[in-house]
Amino acid sequence: MGDLQQILGCYFHQDWMSDADTWEEQLENIAREEAPVRLQRALHELEDLLLRKLSEQDLVSVVSRDLSCDFYPPGAGLSYVAWLEGVRDFLRRTISQAKPL
Repeated sequence: MGDLQQILGCYFHQDWMSDADTWEEQLENIAREEAPVRLQRALHELEDLLLRKLSEQDLVSVVSRDLSCDFYPPGAGLSYVAWLEGVRDFLRRTISQAKPL
């Protein structure tokens, strides 16, 4: 999970709220700062992760340990799977808007 870990671990560090007020705003920061190719690779890794249909408890471990991500979805009223699906949907929209017509 190289690119996904780089993005989520880097942008959702323990002090990420000093950079953004909401997790959605932090995703906007990611979209502005990261290359489309990196976003595409991270999206593929995230889609593969979601296809594994891990339990919520397993996702807690993957997000915090494997992805080095300090975002806590329940604090935003979301499950880990719902948050990851939200990140996936954001990346899909961002990538599709970046493609030339």
